[in-house]
Amino acid sequence: MPVYLESIDALLSLVDANSLPLSVSLDATQWWQARPDLYNFWNASLPGFSPDNVNNVEWTAPFPENATKISWRDWGSQFRMPTPHPNFASPAYRAAAAESLIPIAKRIAQWYTGLPPSRKYLLAYVRSIQETWIGTNYYYYPNGNALLDQPASKDPTGGVTASLQLGYAAVCGGLSENVRARTPGCNSSLGAPPQPLAPSQLDAVTQSIGSFFSQLMLDAGIPRSKLMVHFGSFFQRQPACTPFTPSFPYACAVFNTPAAAVLPEAFPGWSMYAADANASSDDGVPAALGALDGGPWGAPEFNMFSGSYAQWTAGLHGVGSFKNNRLLIVQNYESIQHDAVACSAVVDFVRSGVQNCLVDAPAQLSSTQLNASAWTVSWTLQFVGCQTDVTVRVLASTFPSTVPSGELAVPDVFESPTLPGAVAGSTLLTLSPGFSAQYFFWQVVASVTVGSQGVQQRMASDASLLVPGK
Repeated sequence: MPVYLESIDALLSLVDANSLPLSVSLDATQWWQARPDLYNFWNASLPGFSPDNVNNVEWTAPFPENATKISWRDWGSQFRMPTPHPNFASPAYRAAAAESLIPIAKRIAQWYTGLPPSRKYLLAYVRSIQETWIGTNYYYYPNGNALLDQPASKDPTGGVTASLQLGYAAVCGGLSENVRARTPGCNSSLGAPPQPLAPSQLDAVTQSIGSFFSQLMLDAGIPRSKLMVHFGSFFQRQPACTPFTPSFPYACAVFNTPAAAVLPEAFPGWSMYAADANASSDDGVPAALGALDGGPWGAPEFNMFSGSYAQWTAGLHGVGSFKNNRLLIVQNYESIQHDAVACSAVVDFVRSGVQNCLVDAPAQLSSTQLNASAWTVSWTLQFVGCQTDVTVRVLASTFPSTVPSGELAVPDVFESPTLPGAVAGSTLLTLSPGFSAQYFFWQVVASVTVGSQGVQQRMASDASLLVPGK
């Protein structure tokens, strides 16, 4: 950990020195081979062995007897993973992940807190999870455990379309016998072909782990407006496979959907590659962003890999200019660094600037207490690409929890009417008679309607604490 923290400090120093905004991923899901104490349930002669570790890995059916020891991944080409798929619902796995992530998150939060207001932009987003989905970055072939001690040259091919369903450990593993019997996908008999899981069940698991890691970041001091989750999903369609053939007598695997990334603790982000690199034409993304209610979202991984200048431009704008996108990262840049057409399209897209009016989080919130139950609350807004038609609302709540758009979830203290937006503004915030809480939170929500279709974009400030005078 000390070496990692030194690396983070060096990175943050470079960000500050070069005035280059940082988007960083803090992830404990993709590589965990250093923790055999969590996954080694099968070999007593190797480090970390414990039979209980069967509960920390994924299963291909609702029972520990179906636990996996191995997995595969395809990031451009297939390679064998040194570990099985983690069980995202495992308390032991989550506790170990939290222990690793919290010191790093606290270091970033400390750095951000020390930045002057004019340089807060240097932290773009902290992503609390990295391209998370079940059964893709750790897919598993039939009888895969038997290949554990075999050379990789004997591995099957076919990728996720030839893989078994995973997620049973997370969905079924913690259920009582009675609940298991009533839960679809978990009510198979030991040794019988497993009944299928539904994408919604996998959505619930991945959404839960996203919320868990994001709450760690919030507790460490990283602001809600700077948090994003990074999920993977097949936006246009679930991968096709042909079930119950002699060579593959298993049911097709299903995976989580874009909706899983829409959660209260952070803004959503998705990998968007090739055929999925146009948010407006995907089946799942517009619906997921509809649930986001105008809040920011991002594409932490984007690449079309090939195409004409027109195709690249359409793809970049189809993602980067769609609704309230705030983050687009051209991932695997080395794959296009010698492609003059692709590089030209990327450069021109960056130079073109913001295509829509964006309302950024209020740069400053301030308050002046007038008496025991009234304040004048003031804000300074930031606009990108617009100066008009912005409206604001002031919310106050005794609860710090938010909805996916970033707004306070329960404005039980105060909610102003819609106010005309301005670079700077203020309003009177008054408490209702009998208010007795020791403190409450308030925020400003800025909204603007842009484009010919009237798309609303919204940005909520981080909540500020107010303590009533006595």
